Amino acid sequence: MQFSNPDIKPYSLNCKAERIWLVADLHLDALTFRSDLLEKAKEKIGDDPVIGLGDMMDIGFYDNVYSQLKRQAALGGYKTSREEIREELGIAAMKKTDELLELFNWVAMVEGNHDERQKKRTGDNYLKHACKKKRIIYEEGQLLLDIVTGKKPNTTDRHLRILVTHGSRAGRRAGAVVNELEDIWASWSGIDVIAIGHHHQADAKPITRNIANQREVCKEVTWLVAVPSFLGWEEYAQKRACKPPIHGAVKININNKDGIFKPVFELLG
Repeated sequence: MQFSNPDIKPYSLNCKAERIWLVADLHLDALTFRSDLLEKAKEKIGDDPVIGLGDMMDIGFYDNVYSQLKRQAALGGYKTSREEIREELGIAAMKKTDELLELFNWVAMVEGNHDERQKKRTGDNYLKHACKKKRIIYEEGQLLLDIVTGKKPNTTDRHLRILVTHGSRAGRRAGAVVNELEDIWASWSGIDVIAIGHHHQADAKPITRNIANQREVCKEVTWLVAVPSFLGWEEYAQKRACKPPIHGAVKININNKDGIFKPVFELLG
């Protein structure tokens, strides 16, 4: 099967695990971050491979350099230089990034909008650098993984092709999340699972299309998945009439002999 977008190359992985997990929107340093649910997730996931869907961190400890300088001026003068503040922010970023990458057996990760803000406020992409150091696949846009999960009866490799990105819209209407997933799906073929985070909701639906394959027409099934979060109902989300968040992760069993990769939600509270 040919992928329909040649601009994004697939990363190849061999996976001997029984399952692979999707984790999104940890927002580790946010005020309403649910550390209790993270501990539950760690128990469930164990050493299984994990794909991160962005917003792993928030911006709670990254105070904007300009705002810090402005605050100092209001208090009677500059006591810390811009360079010193940036250095302090960088050290905090590195420590938080190391903490994040120790949580799970990450195999891949994409950038979220909060991760991007962190990058802009510190002046460097610490998460990207740390992932590279640990050989974790990292992309800032869409990430396509071609995972070999075993052998078919005819001895050829069985593949799970999964496309992940963080997501970007702020839809509050019913169906908004699925609409975004369908728009992504429209640009691809040959994908088993397409997943996004960002919305802090849990949703999944299979979508089908007919594909002409040599002399026959085959039905292609793709699962569209919205991955829940670990963030509480922040005040900004309440003001914008966003739905209360759903908490949990998504598990995909990859040892299926029939080659069907159906996402399963593990809701945590």
